[in-house]
Amino acid sequence: MKFLVVAKAEEDALSLCERINGLFKDIGFYTVVAEEISNASFPSDCEGALIFTDELLIETVYDIAGRFLHGMSLFLTRRDKLVIDTTKIHMGYILHMPFNDEELLEAIQIVYFVAKGSFRHVYARMFGRFELLVDGKPVHFSNRKAKELLALCIDHRGGEVSIEEATDKLWEDKAYDQQVKNLYRKAVMSLHATLKEAGIEGMFINGRGYCCVDTKTFTCDYYSFLAGGSDGMKAYVHQRTYLFDYSWAEETRSICEELYMKLEK
Repeated sequence: MKFLVVAKAEEDALSLCERINGLFKDIGFYTVVAEEISNASFPSDCEGALIFTDELLIETVYDIAGRFLHGMSLFLTRRDKLVIDTTKIHMGYILHMPFNDEELLEAIQIVYFVAKGSFRHVYARMFGRFELLVDGKPVHFSNRKAKELLALCIDHRGGEVSIEEATDKLWEDKAYDQQVKNLYRKAVMSLHATLKEAGIEGMFINGRGYCCVDTKTFTCDYYSFLAGGSDGMKAYVHQRTYLFDYSWAEETRSICEELYMKLEK
């Protein structure tokens, strides 16, 4: 996925790109700054625009946003009020500066889902008992190990989970043999089916010998907590535990508590 970043000052554009790259692994950027804006040709593979609006003429903002007929524009502003004429753009979202990583994450996810034509609010609740909610409704998992596998992948924050690690943690009382590999494959197939039925099949990825989640496709109380978000902190304070149903989560449980105690000092 690629975004066009438009700003008067190059340092603003580059700073935003660097910040987003800290949250997502596979987002690319084109930047347009200063005198380039009026006569720039925008690449056709961009799926959205991130526009610093305050130092640009409003006509320029509309011209840029209007070129994304299939995507969405994210308007960044320090103004208390920013009025956008919605008849001159396809779709837009206003993000007030300064913003924290949690707010930026949510804004980019909205742009991402709109570009993909499948906006759903997907929320992973990791504090307390694990739940996955789509548009506020819990997803039902017919296979409990499929649900636990998804929780393990979310715990890895986008990193790969090997089949060896997954079977060791989900079937800790079984030897690593063909039988446990078959149980893993059954959980993977069930997870794909469940997420497809919920309309969010792109959330889970599996390849030869590994699986992972696409962190752009959902929000998560644990991720918010790690980023210093107020919602994540409130969620942790309310539950004061992490995935208490799963013994393998003990290490992350300790990390969360240590981080909480540091923030409380």
